[in-house]
Amino acid sequence: MESVWEVKSREENRRSDMDQVQSPVVSSAGSECSIGSVHSTKGVEIRGQPENRTLRRRLLPAAVFIAVWTAIGIAGSVHCYFSYASLGKPMSWARAFTLGMSLWYAWAILSVIIYQWTRFLPLEAGAWPHRLALHIGAGIIFALLKLAMDFPIIKFIYCPNPELCTFPIFIRMALVGYFFRYLLISWLLTGVAHALWYFQKYWERESRAKQMEARLTQARLQILRMQLHPHFLLNALNTIASLMHSDLDRADEALCRLGDLFRFLLEHSGVQEVSVREELDFIEAYLEIERLRFGAHVKVNIQVDRHLWQARVPQLLLQPIVENALRHGINDRVDPGTIDIRVIQAGDRLRMEVFDDGPGLSQDKSPTARGGVGLSITRARLQELFPNTHHFEICNRPSGGALALVELPLRQCPTNICMEEPERRDQLAGEFTLRAGPVLDESA
Repeated sequence: MESVWEVKSREENRRSDMDQVQSPVVSSAGSECSIGSVHSTKGVEIRGQPENRTLRRRLLPAAVFIAVWTAIGIAGSVHCYFSYASLGKPMSWARAFTLGMSLWYAWAILSVIIYQWTRFLPLEAGAWPHRLALHIGAGIIFALLKLAMDFPIIKFIYCPNPELCTFPIFIRMALVGYFFRYLLISWLLTGVAHALWYFQKYWERESRAKQMEARLTQARLQILRMQLHPHFLLNALNTIASLMHSDLDRADEALCRLGDLFRFLLEHSGVQEVSVREELDFIEAYLEIERLRFGAHVKVNIQVDRHLWQARVPQLLLQPIVENALRHGINDRVDPGTIDIRVIQAGDRLRMEVFDDGPGLSQDKSPTARGGVGLSITRARLQELFPNTHHFEICNRPSGGALALVELPLRQCPTNICMEEPERRDQLAGEFTLRAGPVLDESA
């Protein structure tokens, strides 16, 4: 019977042959889309979306502004129609609508000026008394300006005899009948402008705070990854050092495998999450180094739900867990041991299990006692990436051995990447089935 490692080597050769016939666009579309571009299923890059998003952000406030003042104008037109009808001076709907919309759209234009004035001289702590006085005086000016804007509207739309409506006559009537009302409206618009200005400042502060928090979280995660890399390197070098005294050829091969692992880490530097397939590829490369040490003393079975190949998981999540299973479940055994890795779906969550058939946890130790730096860093990374939405525990299995369980929210990669070339993904799934055990049925 062929070992898992021999089958894997044969399948790696077959995969390299298949990769040679793939179009270059497959690799270009296999990475996540960067901000500002979208890749089609054939790897074609389409630009222009950031400009569209910026345009939408600018047009949305303008659309809301026009919609609000239009609604106010329609309400004012209806009020104008019924008010004059109740006074025995009925007017047509068209005339009432034209008059009401014109008067309120004049307020809309004036509200833009009021908003700009408010942004230029906002009421802030330490300067509000004299600025409040300036805003009170500005309200008087805005009310007079609105009366001046009303003159042509009243003269040519409302007055039955426009030639008799001169500006002096209109302004005397307007000052008596509408000035105080317009003064209150101008002050009200000044208050609304301040409310919008304060809300904008609050939103900007919240956005900056969230950005700073995200950068701080990213920095903490990067520090944890940097701590994990030397820990992993030291353990790999210890494995190689133990081979130097017994088999130089295998030690040389282990160094080559270690170089492959570091090439993978360099290619994914700065990346916190990878696909399940990429994570398992790294685990298999890591197990190649351990194979040189353990030989046929360990057997590894990997089972994955077929539809989870592109699910997102933290990079280097499984390596400390698998290393912990090797060190505590296999290392001290005389007879061969087995490690099983399962990636399955549990509802809306991704469940990853690593269990061995070793001695399990000691009864006098807590479930978190097994493992050292690697598992501690893994717990810290999971808490940063998935606060209160993950589950990580190590416990004894009823049938013997230890079980490490990780549950995360299930998140797939972008649709335009996952859905491309399903024939290729099926081939990869088949390859993995041969080299690492059976693929689980989706209903499992």
